[in-house]
Amino acid sequence: MTLYGQAFSAKTFQYCCAASANAPVGDFLPPMSPRWTPQETVDFMKSHHMRIAWGGSILMVGGAFYIPLSCGISTQMRRIPNLHVSIPMVQAHCGSASVWTFMIPGIIVCVANFDLDRPIEITQAFIQLFWIGFFMAWPTFFIQNFAFAFAILADTREKPLFPKWIIGVNTIIPILFIPATACHVTKTGPIAWDGIMSFWVPGCLFSLQVFIESACLARAVYYDDDHEKGIQLNETDSPRTSQLAIGEPKDFKA
Repeated sequence: MTLYGQAFSAKTFQYCCAASANAPVGDFLPPMSPRWTPQETVDFMKSHHMRIAWGGSILMVGGAFYIPLSCGISTQMRRIPNLHVSIPMVQAHCGSASVWTFMIPGIIVCVANFDLDRPIEITQAFIQLFWIGFFMAWPTFFIQNFAFAFAILADTREKPLFPKWIIGVNTIIPILFIPATACHVTKTGPIAWDGIMSFWVPGCLFSLQVFIESACLARAVYYDDDHEKGIQLNETDSPRTSQLAIGEPKDFKA
């Protein structure tokens, strides 16, 4: 294969999908406090105006790179023998839907930061929508991660495509997103939007999870000897069985 062919091969594109997980998603550390008055919120935003403007833009743009990561993982999941096509489809579609968890809050905080001379109560409402909307949009990640874990569990080969230990990563970490559901009912404590169970634990673990899955995706792509077809045949699979595994419709008699 020529250098041009290698640069634009399917394998190179999948490496780019894995690398997309390293895109930045903004700088909002530490988070604003839900206990602040409208005036305190606006004063903070005025003193950090450019930082918030850049952070919102980076959050919106960087969040889009979650799509190629999810699609890269979905493509590799299709190599698992006899895995029903709906499983990688669920993973990919949830990943595509999850991108709005980053993009919409990014737009909201940019709008809030755009005109700080408006009534301060309106600006605070935008900020509340930003933080609460950001943390309560976890269910798509939950479904996506469990679909990925199911696929890994279904891979019973001696040398599975993805290491078995990341089943725990894709089941335990999503469960820890659940407490953030209640971030809208309190302004204090561990489940407030700046609390340990709504912000720090899910945020840190999600970042770790994305890095781990990026590395595992790159590993799977590296060992994808049949990357042009996206199918890996094992010794017991017939070509027909593997085609059905990646979604070729079966023939049904009327």
